Amino acid sequence: MAAGTKKKSTTKRLRFPGRLILILNSIAIATLLLSYLASYVNPAKFTFLAFAGIAYPVLLIINILFIITWMGMGRLWFILSLAAILLGYPHLRALFQFNHASEFTSPGEPDIKVVNYNVRLFDLYNWSKNSETRDKIFEFLKGTDADIYCFQEFFHNDDGYFPVLDTLKSLLKTDFSKTDYFLTVKKSNHFGIATFSRFPIINSGKISLEEKSQNYTLFTDLLINKDTIRVYNVHLQSIHFSYEDYDFYEEIGKQKDQAELKKGWGKILKKLYRAFQKRGKQSDFLEEHIQASPYPVIVTGDFNDTPSSYTYRTISKGLNDAFVEKGHGFGKTYRGIFPSFRIDYMFHSPQLKCLEYSRPAVDYSDHYPVVSRFTLQDKKTNL
Repeated sequence: MAAGTKKKSTTKRLRFPGRLILILNSIAIATLLLSYLASYVNPAKFTFLAFAGIAYPVLLIINILFIITWMGMGRLWFILSLAAILLGYPHLRALFQFNHASEFTSPGEPDIKVVNYNVRLFDLYNWSKNSETRDKIFEFLKGTDADIYCFQEFFHNDDGYFPVLDTLKSLLKTDFSKTDYFLTVKKSNHFGIATFSRFPIINSGKISLEEKSQNYTLFTDLLINKDTIRVYNVHLQSIHFSYEDYDFYEEIGKQKDQAELKKGWGKILKKLYRAFQKRGKQSDFLEEHIQASPYPVIVTGDFNDTPSSYTYRTISKGLNDAFVEKGHGFGKTYRGIFPSFRIDYMFHSPQLKCLEYSRPAVDYSDHYPVVSRFTLQDKKTNL
């Protein structure tokens, strides 16, 4: 009896860790599924899910670790996390890609190369602590030899101490450009977004996503041979983290004052909450405009949101993601420590074929540039 009791007790001890792992695994699966829902629910109406969406990469890794754990234990429970991950395959492919080869255009096909770059005012305030940063940005852009350039956080000065417009037109060999400024200081310092093009701009317009905001969209209709495409230059709601927020985030592991921790996290979460809500409304408004476009579109810019977000799913509706088609790796476009994700995108209509996608690793801004090449593959769509 004593021996039997001892054996039964040992069996219970062996089973308990497994039961605990299963409970924790179930929680991880449930939160992973919630992160999928984030792309379907407008955060302007229900903001909580947006936080689950932004956590998708972490939740994915946690579930992968559970798969490895169960397989190491020789148990079939790994199927649960595997099934949950596969259920979110669209999220996975938007997060990571294995593409390598680029394609070439056939003779006679127009090759359309597009660069998108949040240039952070060309380092106007010397954040990089390098007085040559603006010139390095210019040199990089010149080397891309693109046809269309879309810039967010664009800056130009009329007085001559920080000239940008004429310099870029000359360097980039772009005869056509459209700028729009949300702020002008001292009548000569202009802040906004800009689109430069080697193709004629036959129409353009500003899409105000909300009143009195620095976040809006500029669209330009470009004549390419006998076809027309519409390019959307997008800058959605920023989170507006301050230097104080970044300092707090970097010092979290060293911070022992509970009151300060609560205050710091409260500020960050409040800013995220507000930005999620605003982008939800902006995304709906912009998506309606894109869907009504009479021409094939290229939608590019700084969306300030992740591939698991409502913003991404809404604006990319009916469009292709150039990264998914031709990208490689994680495609991270934001260089800041939080959030450090792919938040700059290049979407396009099915009438355009993506030939190439890259994310040059240049550290002149807090964003990396995004570069794609396209060709019009539906010649019957004269627009």
